[in-house]
Amino acid sequence: SLRLHYHVGPHDDIRERMQKAGSGEKAQLEGVAIAQEATLAARELGQGVYVMPPFNKVDLAVRVIDVLR
Repeated sequence: SLRLHYHVGPHDDIRERMQKAGSGEKAQLEGVAIAQEATLAARELGQGVYVMPPFNKVDLAVRVIDVLR
């Protein structure tokens, strides 16, 4: 039988951006920028977004949703 497998994950351009960012503060900034872009795109498609920061870093979630102001 033919089996189709789907991989759900970030697009190659997102992976490349995160890889270029490396780690630490620069990676956090890039991750926030990507999440902000996704939040703005989702704004056009639905009535809300669910933001869950890594490791309870609430400040990152706040920075993501600040783009909606």
